[in-house]
Amino acid sequence: MVVNSKLFIIAPVLLFYSLQAAAVEKINGVLQAYWLPIWDEQNVNHPILSLRFLRQEKGHDKIGAIDLEQATLNKEFVEKNFQKVPSEFFKYREGYVNQSGVLAYRNIQVFTECDSKITKADFVSFTAGKNEKLKGDIAQCGSWPYLLSYSLKSQYKNRYLKSAPDGNAPDSYLISDSLTKIKSLEHGWFYVANYDESKANGIGDHRGYIESKYLDPIN
Repeated sequence: MVVNSKLFIIAPVLLFYSLQAAAVEKINGVLQAYWLPIWDEQNVNHPILSLRFLRQEKGHDKIGAIDLEQATLNKEFVEKNFQKVPSEFFKYREGYVNQSGVLAYRNIQVFTECDSKITKADFVSFTAGKNEKLKGDIAQCGSWPYLLSYSLKSQYKNRYLKSAPDGNAPDSYLISDSLTKIKSLEHGWFYVANYDESKANGIGDHRGYIESKYLDPIN
């Protein structure tokens, strides 16, 4: 019987890499569940519940993000791992919720996309902890994946935001650029702001209310 000596070399190497890939690591930070907008050709949104972990980059006022793969990401998972989940989060399926704590993960992957570092990993478990404030901007493209932005439909010009979700409410701001949705309201109204990329979540200083029938999504 001939024994291939290469097998004795390859087997331990494969075992080393398989163990390395399966190793579980833990970090502190903020777990974030959010709705990723997916628009179809009819401008109907079919959002997907998604998960990522935000952590403070050492020595920098930057926030690192890890996109997480979780096979059982659903309402039950969110309610189990997040202490505060507004009813609107699942009613309107938009926005995000945050929870500070310790993430256990494995199989981390790092690659480059749109000239920035993208990190992905497999979710293992999460232990909620005390609130942690992160400083700075998220250091990758697509910092706000949950962002919903809109423009006025072409047939509407000189349209104002309202000071309340009521067609008879006083005007508050003449719309001159794109809008960022802050939240949905009853009866087809949105609470919005002017889009400002220099502000957190693209939410500018001019805020007000507008009926969704006047808007087109910016996909």
